[in-house]
Amino acid sequence: MPEKLALHIRLPFFTAPIISALLGEALAYDFLGRLSAGGLILTLICALLVGTAFGALARRNFPIAGLFEAGAFLMFGPLLTLGAFYIQADNFSWKPITASIPIGLLAMAAILVNELLTAKDSSKEGSTLVAKLGTQTSALVFGGIVTLAYIWVVALAIFGYGLFMLLALLPMFFAYKAALCALDHHDEPQFMLIAQRDTIIAHLATGLLLIVGVLV
Repeated sequence: MPEKLALHIRLPFFTAPIISALLGEALAYDFLGRLSAGGLILTLICALLVGTAFGALARRNFPIAGLFEAGAFLMFGPLLTLGAFYIQADNFSWKPITASIPIGLLAMAAILVNELLTAKDSSKEGSTLVAKLGTQTSALVFGGIVTLAYIWVVALAIFGYGLFMLLALLPMFFAYKAALCALDHHDEPQFMLIAQRDTIIAHLATGLLLIVGVLV
């Protein structure tokens, strides 16, 4: 596999957990008015370890299609964000869980578009959503996931997180481009590489703007 392509495939496993951890830290700062440097370092180390572990697991077969994707959504969304919040605040809150749903969904979308990108070369028959559903149906699922992510952002702004959360809608352009590319070119790896790039940009920018929305 070309190194450039391999980098695109590995990248979400490192960017996704870091964004989730930083969102949890931002929510903890909003709750406490301060942060522990030790807690921040521990959180980032845990995020990198989780990303490395998921990157290794991506090479394995799973007995149930969709299990890996669902696990990535939970870990790169609610679980890491809640964990980062708890390390700092020593307190449970639903806010990290609900606020992290969009980035969990976009992380799941990045993994799904990875699978579309490598579908023709994959030997993991039946172990991924793409292998189970086929590329065309998986492209529709991908579009549904990114759409739900931005609907959730709007819901966050309406139901108590403040209108600044709507800043996270700005990267929707990249997600929309990626979804159209997946729908039209789901069997063409050269185009799916573009969709993967746009999905990673959408995930990173949305996560960072959610953090801004929490802090302002």
